[in-house]
Amino acid sequence: MSALQLQEAIVVAYDSIAGRLSGMSAGHAVRIWNFIPRILAPLGELPHRYMAFNAGRFAVYTKWYRSVDEVRRCAVTASAVGHFGDDLLVHCLAATQPGRPLENPRQIPSYRYSDRYGPMPPCFARATRLRLRGDRDVLLVAGTASVTGEDTIHAADLPAQVEEVFLNLAALVGRAEGVGLEACTNGQCSELLDRFRNLRVYVVRWRDVGRIRTIVERRFPSLEEVEYVHVRLCRPDLLLEIEGVADVRRPAEPVGNGSRTAYVSATS
Repeated sequence: MSALQLQEAIVVAYDSIAGRLSGMSAGHAVRIWNFIPRILAPLGELPHRYMAFNAGRFAVYTKWYRSVDEVRRCAVTASAVGHFGDDLLVHCLAATQPGRPLENPRQIPSYRYSDRYGPMPPCFARATRLRLRGDRDVLLVAGTASVTGEDTIHAADLPAQVEEVFLNLAALVGRAEGVGLEACTNGQCSELLDRFRNLRVYVVRWRDVGRIRTIVERRFPSLEEVEYVHVRLCRPDLLLEIEGVADVRRPAEPVGNGSRTAYVSATS
């Protein structure tokens, strides 16, 4: 595909999911996964195919939400990674109640990235807090990498990148629970990481998976499930990304009356 064709394919895929959701009781998208073939390959004048993907996603979101401000308020928590097949795959988790998008206080919101990352910014929330039936609040956390502000840090340093990811994960749980950012750099950091029940770890260099697994198992003793996946990431200097689901303490403000979920997908 050309850059324009890929952008159009993104619009078609996302509109397909929106059409499915419009006829379902679980009509609120709360989490999206994007699997992009050859994510870092050049495409036309763009240095990376991921930039064309972002332009398509930005176009469909502005169509759905009518204004940039509304995009920022409603952006869905999402991951975008490269895979080794040929298809563009988009998976969507939807709920009967909308979630509440949250940003990471250690990072610039993706929709405010500079044009170093493409002519149109990525559009996704770092996490979404969702109230489930059964009196349970969960945090759906997007793919989280070694990024502070908008910059990759600790390039080529795997242990340092892993620790930076942990700080970002703790910051998101802290944000959901109303805990100050200072908690992510002291003894409470481990307590915040203990909230996670499920993780998916995206690994760029598969030879690193054993080292990463050892660190993850030590820092997340309460996990019920962890999955390791060999991928390409959206920046060539990133070595891993972690996403997951955490049980979070209920904040003061309500988030709906509890939600059921449904899962749909599209392939282009």
